[in-house]
Amino acid sequence: MSAWIVSKRHIDHMVTALIARELVSPLEADPIGRMLWRENLKSVAYRYPSDVDGTRPGPMSFRDGDVERYEWRETPVLDDLQTLVTFHCYGYQSCEHPGWDPSLSKALCERLEATIPEEAKLRYSRHAAADNDHIMEAWGWPDDEPLAARPDLIL
Repeated sequence: MSAWIVSKRHIDHMVTALIARELVSPLEADPIGRMLWRENLKSVAYRYPSDVDGTRPGPMSFRDGDVERYEWRETPVLDDLQTLVTFHCYGYQSCEHPGWDPSLSKALCERLEATIPEEAKLRYSRHAAADNDHIMEAWGWPDDEPLAARPDLIL
């Protein structure tokens, strides 16, 4: 399994979804975003213990201190499928360390998933190739933040 630091925009989409589904208050946006990103950083640091600040897989401009300086920027609300993919991707990148299972970050992901209609979950489980374009369009990919090159992570 591999893991990388998700982008700030990824965290922004997550926080926006949590607020839109009334799982957190807009007043909690910055601390919730920091907590989510911190959990992701813990995972990547645990998975790649020899990596240091500025060399972790993920956005090239990412520095560990960015987590504590995080400030939420509202994004368009994603549809159910896009939201599910966004949270599953985050969970996959953030579950590499022993503290993931009891974390509030994981609990928020589970609470969010419980708000997703079964139809979207079924579509996600089938994950037709056509969905990729739908998801990428919502995110505005290709991303303007290039990922750090990590030849050792190429599968």
